[in-house]
Amino acid sequence: MERMGTLGFFPVSKEISDARSLVLPTEGTYDERPSKRITLGLRVLNQSRNVIVLGTGVSKADIVKKVFLDEDSELPVSKISLEKGRLVWLLDKDAARCLPYKFLSQSSYWSP
Repeated sequence: MERMGTLGFFPVSKEISDARSLVLPTEGTYDERPSKRITLGLRVLNQSRNVIVLGTGVSKADIVKKVFLDEDSELPVSKISLEKGRLVWLLDKDAARCLPYKFLSQSSYWSP
């Protein structure tokens, strides 16, 4: 049985750009309170077999648009580039609302 887990990125987290580290400390805000956490580094993510990115709600629409349409995006999720695995995006209508129709009319699997 494969292990599965969840991972959250803070949008302003610069630590995720460290391609050498396995685990990194990061800080952000959760429910308007400062929050200290740890996160997996890109080294771990890029060696994964499968990564599923889940985006829901209108608050994610601009982020999704930047990842798919801005080639110079500095968002942590845009740095994921799997060596051998599959990157799958699962978005609801609200999160995908800023994407051009060509993205939405393709097969059910697409990635930036």
